[in-house]
Amino acid sequence: MAALGENLKNARKKKGLTQEQVAILLNVRTVTVASYERGLRRPDTDTLMKLSLLYNVTTDFLLGIPASLDRDTACYHGMPVPIYATVHHSHGSVIFDDYEGDKVIHLADERPEGNPDYFLWRVQDNRMLGDRIGEGDLALIEMADNVDSGDIAIVNVKDQAGTLYRVIKKPNLLILQPSNPVYETLFFTDLENDQIHIIGRVRESIIEFVSRRPAPAQT
Repeated sequence: MAALGENLKNARKKKGLTQEQVAILLNVRTVTVASYERGLRRPDTDTLMKLSLLYNVTTDFLLGIPASLDRDTACYHGMPVPIYATVHHSHGSVIFDDYEGDKVIHLADERPEGNPDYFLWRVQDNRMLGDRIGEGDLALIEMADNVDSGDIAIVNVKDQAGTLYRVIKKPNLLILQPSNPVYETLFFTDLENDQIHIIGRVRESIIEFVSRRPAPAQT
């Protein structure tokens, strides 16, 4: 446990916190935090997760496990990602509102180019229910201002808050298609593209976080 204790102490100091402050945030005694750092006690799984979020590091880092990342493959273990309920595009910038905290995710995939940023978005409606993404679910978003045709993306339409659509690209036409027939499909010509701002694409790993919901009945 010596490595864990040393990593906990270094992470705390890098964050600029005292043992007393950490104890208050964890609702434990200062002597308990000190015993973790001295290797006399080992934090349970829940406490270790709280410490990783507090220090903005992974649990693997605290435990001294090397990151599984090489030139060809990325495997992110315990990556803290912020959760937002509202996101929109304004004056060339993405604005996040209604922060709910962080969630540690585990993402394994081919190495993404450019080290993209991620966030979790609290889905606000059942527009993509046909893709098993419903209201209240968490969608893992890889930030990008352009996506491939067929991708599900969070899109800001006409200055409204971002929501999910499947983006279909045709010559001189962009289609925003829900997978729930209750919602309207939107069509935009090249001249109307300034009304649309793509914020990011939904990653396949979304299935790890969303509830399994039945597809809408066909009419």
